[in-house]
This record gives sequence, C-alpha cells and structure tokens, in this order.
Amino acid sequence: MCAARTRAVLRACADVANTSGPQSAVPSNLCPRPRAACRCSTSADSLSVALCILRVGAWVGFHFLLAGTLCLRVSSSIMRVQLLLSAVACLVASGAAWTPSAMFAGSAPALRAAGRSCSRMVPQQGAHYAPAAVRTRVSPRMVALAEAVPKVNMPKQAQKEWEVHKFGGASLNDVELYKTVGNLLIDESKGRGDGAIPTMAIVSAMGGMTDQLIKVINSALKNFDDATKALDDALERQITTLKALAPPEITDPIEARIRNDAKDILSVVQSLRMLRTVPSVSIEVVTGFGEIWSAQTLYAYLKAQKAPTSWLDARDVLIVKSDGAGLGEKGSAATGGVDPLYGVTSINFAKWWKAETDQNKFDELDYMNTAPIVVVTGFVASTSEGVPTTLKRSVCICLCHPV
Repeated sequence: MCAARTRAVLRACADVANTSGPQSAVPSNLCPRPRAACRCSTSADSLSVALCILRVGAWVGFHFLLAGTLCLRVSSSIMRVQLLLSAVACLVASGAAWTPSAMFAGSAPALRAAGRSCSRMVPQQGAHYAPAAVRTRVSPRMVALAEAVPKVNMPKQAQKEWEVHKFGGASLNDVELYKTVGNLLIDESKGRGDGAIPTMAIVSAMGGMTDQLIKVINSALKNFDDATKALDDALERQITTLKALAPPEITDPIEARIRNDAKDILSVVQSLRMLRTVPSVSIEVVTGFGEIWSAQTLYAYLKAQKAPTSWLDARDVLIVKSDGAGLGEKGSAATGGVDPLYGVTSINFAKWWKAETDQNKFDELDYMNTAPIVVVTGFVASTSEGVPTTLKRSVCICLCHPV
C-alpha cells in the first residue's frame, strides 16, 4: 500500500513535468472559478519537480530509517516485525493526510482549491501548476458547469483573451486613485507589443461608501434627519469625485442617474420608519448603489481619456441563487449561500456584449493597438426572480469569457 501511495505521488510529480509551459491554464477543477470565467497564471519548472521528488524520498526514507535504527537496538525478532509494521502504519496515515503541494517556481507552497484570491486572472510568466492529486478536490459538478458555459463572440481581429482586474474600495478612495486605476487599465489594454488586450475591471464602491450607506439605513430607525444627512454626504462625495474626473458632457448624465438613485434610497429609508425593522433585502438594495456609482465614475474618466469603454451593471447580467441574508462579514471568505447560475448569466452577458459592441463599434477597433475596457460593478447581482441582491462581502465572481 505504501508503494502504491509513493507511485501515485511520483505520478503527480510527472504531471507537473508534462504541463504545456509557462502559458498553461489551471484546469477548471482546480481553480474555484469556472474555466470560462477565469484563467490563472500557471506552469511548472524542473526545480519544482525535483523538490517534489526529494520531498517524497525524504518522507519515505525517514520512516524506514527510524524503524531500522530501532530494530538494531531490539533483540527480539517479533518486536522488530512490530516496529516495521508500525512504521508502515505511520507512513500510510501521514500519506493519507498529505498531498503534494502545487508546484510554484522556487517555493512550492500549497495551492488551496477554495478561497483563492484572483485579482488578475490571466496567463503570465512564472511557474504555478498543480499535480493531478490536487486537481480532484473541486466538485465534478462545478467542472461540468464551467465546461457548459458558452463563450462570448469576439471580432476575428481580436487575438488576445480577456484580462480581468479587481479593484477594492481602498484603490478607489479619491480622485487621484480613480485616475491611477484608469491609467493602469488604459496601459494594460494596450498590450505588451503583440496586440491589444480586451480588459475588464471589477470595481468595488468608493472607499468607505458601503459603510456610509449602511449608516443611512441604521440611522433611519432612530432619526430620519440623520439618515438624510448621511445620504447627502455620500451623494456629494461621489458626485464631487465624478466631476473632477471628466467634463460636464460626460458627467451630467451620470450625475442625473446618481441623484435619481439617491431618491430611490430615500424612499426605501422612509419605508423603514414604518416597518421599524430593516429587512435584509433593503440592506442589499441600498448598499449595492455604492458599486453602481463607482463603476460609472471610473467609466467617466476612461471616456474622458478617449478610451473605447463601456460599463456594466452586474444586476442586469449576473443571476444568482442566494440562500443567505444580509451582506456577510467584511473580510470573510465565505460566500454566504450565493450560487451563481452560470448558464443564464453567460447568455445575459453575451446579449449585453453584442448590444454594446454594436453601439460602440467595438468590432471595428484595430485590435493590434486598441481594445475595449469594460468596467463592471462588483458585489451586486440579481436573483432569478429579478430581485436585487449582493454576492456578500469579500466574494468575487468573474463574468468574462475567453475569445
């Protein structure tokens, strides 16, 4: 049994050696996000394989060396046999609890199949590839779902796959940071000399905005004037930032939408005074506006820089089955019962993309030099019944597909 276990580990190491090089993609059953939605930088090198084999050898040799040393000190042949059997048992037990680490160039830390943070999901140079022993940890159902997700049709001249970035609130805390993020996206979309890259940015609310909107809701139960003031503060902060990033011909329509959103929030807040409680759906609806405002703000800057761009309210596309209530804990990795419906979401996204391509002439771009930048709201989604909801805090679900 020990020999079989060792052979299995060595076969896993061989899998690392047989990867297709520095541009290989993580299999969908390793990455927690579907293959069609996420490409993570992965590959392997000979050093990683050597480290894996050395670790296996040391692991096996230690147990039998220990047993052999003890046997030399024991005169009874029966006790020697018992010691050897104990060593085998220890080897099997420790082997059952240990699986080869994912092979990272030069370090080989474990690549966890759940709770990975993908802020940039594109093939890059560097060595990250997991052996087969690790790949089986994700549900086959999730693999099947990922394989069934249709691809978005891109123009034939688009040679590069989507590159996705995620920006949290701390990256979007003021005017200068919005400019920094926008300039980064523009530079990344230009590519690296071999063609422009279609780029997607998933954005959080402006730094502190979600907490400010939560304050609006909580204040409504105690003092309506306090709730109104908290909303006005949030509104003016966002609009002031918006106006500093783009000229009036771009910002005026966005400002009008944001002010209309504020009126809707105020209507919700007024209803809470009569209910004398805060339903979870009310919290999710109100707090989601932070991401909607933030996406339009970044979009305005990109448009002012003459970049080919569009923005997407994920509530119009991303459909989820949500069994959880409320926002979830800030900083938590738990999904709170959110189960994305990838099939219908992909269909919705494909329809949206076609409409935006027709409207903005994305299919007429010179993809060797220019590619579209799409800004998408993070955090928000809709249920299959069309009710606005959230993905809960600290959860990221990618919407883009390979070409």
